[in-house]
Amino acid sequence: MGGSIKYLKNGLGKIMEGFKVNRITTTKIVARRRNTMKKKMLSIMLVMALCATFAPNVAASTTVSKEAVALSTLTAAITASGDLYCWGTNTSGQLGIGDREESGFTPVKVLSNVASVTTDNTNVAAITTNGDLYCWGGNEFGQVGNGESGRYMRQSTPVKVLSKVVSVTMENGTIGAITTNGDLYMWGRNVYGQVGNGKGGEGESLATPVKVLSNVESIMMDEYRMSNVTTLAITRNGDLYAWGYNEHGQVGNGKSGTGAYQTTPVKVLSNVASLTANDGPAAAITNNGDLYCWGINLFGQVGNGSSRDNQTTPVKVLSDVVSVTTSQTTVAITENGDLYAWGYNEMGQVGNGMEAYSQDSQTTPVKVLSNVVSVTSSITNTAAITTSGDLYSWGENGYGQIGNGATKVQTSPVKVLSNVASFTTDNGATAAAITTNGDLYCWGYNNEGQVGNNKSKGEETGTLMDERQTTPVKVLSNVVSAIIDGHVAASVTQNGDLYCWGYNFDYQVGNGLRTNQLTPFKALTGIRLAASAPSVPAITATPTASKVLVDGENVSFDAYNIAGNNYFKLRDLAYIMNGSLKQFSVSWDSVNNAISLQSGQAYRTVGGEMAKKGTAATTPIPTTSKIILDGKIVSLTAYNIAGNNYFKLRDVGSAFDFNVSWNGLLQTIEIDSTGSYTLD
Repeated sequence: MGGSIKYLKNGLGKIMEGFKVNRITTTKIVARRRNTMKKKMLSIMLVMALCATFAPNVAASTTVSKEAVALSTLTAAITASGDLYCWGTNTSGQLGIGDREESGFTPVKVLSNVASVTTDNTNVAAITTNGDLYCWGGNEFGQVGNGESGRYMRQSTPVKVLSKVVSVTMENGTIGAITTNGDLYMWGRNVYGQVGNGKGGEGESLATPVKVLSNVESIMMDEYRMSNVTTLAITRNGDLYAWGYNEHGQVGNGKSGTGAYQTTPVKVLSNVASLTANDGPAAAITNNGDLYCWGINLFGQVGNGSSRDNQTTPVKVLSDVVSVTTSQTTVAITENGDLYAWGYNEMGQVGNGMEAYSQDSQTTPVKVLSNVVSVTSSITNTAAITTSGDLYSWGENGYGQIGNGATKVQTSPVKVLSNVASFTTDNGATAAAITTNGDLYCWGYNNEGQVGNNKSKGEETGTLMDERQTTPVKVLSNVVSAIIDGHVAASVTQNGDLYCWGYNFDYQVGNGLRTNQLTPFKALTGIRLAASAPSVPAITATPTASKVLVDGENVSFDAYNIAGNNYFKLRDLAYIMNGSLKQFSVSWDSVNNAISLQSGQAYRTVGGEMAKKGTAATTPIPTTSKIILDGKIVSLTAYNIAGNNYFKLRDVGSAFDFNVSWNGLLQTIEIDSTGSYTLD
């Protein structure tokens, strides 16, 4: 099994040393906003909004999402009632069933009230509906987080590690979790400083969670070679921090080299809306749509016009970008739906029509397709869905994974299917698409029966033709989601049935057998569907009881505490700061339908400022209004309470550079208009 692609050949061998090939990235057109990371399982919800905007995937790391099924060397699934079932390999205790059997042959219940789950080959992490994080499995590097570590250590039952967790990410023994108030905790393997606690070096690890950063919105971890992990995080005000492995400049701090790893978070970029990195360069889209890339550039995948030379700081590559995916080829979608690609192109994966094997590098973006709503890429292949639902594919085709009936490299986009809602692929080798009416089609590499067409090459029977499915074949109906990983396929139907098929040496199919499953097998029923996923617990806004001093004077604000942070009326802050060096104006921009802020300008009162403080807890509603500061779109965390917008005090302090601090002795919030903002 594993992540190897046996058909890789010719020039690809030049880049395979040091690169994993068991990942894909998928991205969809996005209304620019930061988003937590998602697993590569795609929902048929795209059917309802092919022409709308979507949140981007940040797909390098295995990350918690609202999806109910996860695949690795084991399978994990959450039912509608919140029960978590696991089955498959158990060599490191990753099934969580408390025994030392090598495998679990059929689904077994492990945990209740589970909201989300993520897995890798040796570990599992699950977040419950009340925000408790449980981890189990291999513990050589302390990645379980229970304070223990050692070469043969394992945790064979779930152990609670943290509370109030909203997301968790894991990458080859390193784990990061974000809490409700935005605190980022890291632990586990730390050879290259990827934990971010100021340490690193051979054998370095951390067995308990340590707080690394505050006000974090999302993180991702990108691995280059085994254990060489770079961690990147976006804060709630759009600052991008990076740390960890930095041989090719992937941290973005202007340094590179095997000994140049960064052991603490360093700020790399501001006003970042989304981020991705996937065994290639890092790529970030800012709030105004500028795309910046940096890191490894062996084949021009940074897009700065050169190749072979690493890019150690972010460089602007494109404007008006809404989504991007990276591997050895980088692909981006602009606001008008144009698809641009650049980077590694020996097998036509850029899609610019160049003869196969004649050009290994495209060093600047080239337009490939129009009217695109989503794109999926791997190290060898690219596929895109247009606004009309047409699926186009191009790149390596040795096993018919393009789906055009041939096995010749495809150097430009070719239409494969119509009325497609979603698409996914296993390493670019086996492809799967769900149509708008819920039919699941599969094609491509079929050595273990993962296409589901009742064929496979097999070890003694079967032919090379059985190993190839060169056109899409219908496998299931009424499907809402599908995933293929490591030659194992899984799909959930509209009534919540989970079907698995393909590679089964580690019992991942769940049928109790140890032979490959050549057709879909119903492994579990009652799987949680997207519409029935547990909602985030209601947020409560409690009137802030703390005293507030502004430049040493007591001021009574109408303010609320939400998830451990203080939120103030924006106009109240502007009113109080008026006349100071940090004054700012607040107005409504009717042309752009946005809240307009201008630093250094006097505030004009509109009435209602400094109203009486609230006395009761209430439920706030996230503010969706666009915010423009000094002519640029910015991201500030805000809630609407009783018709008024309340902004996080620290976000406003950071935006206008006035200091905000907490005096623990006096239990007082202190605002200093003469000082500069500092992050506690």
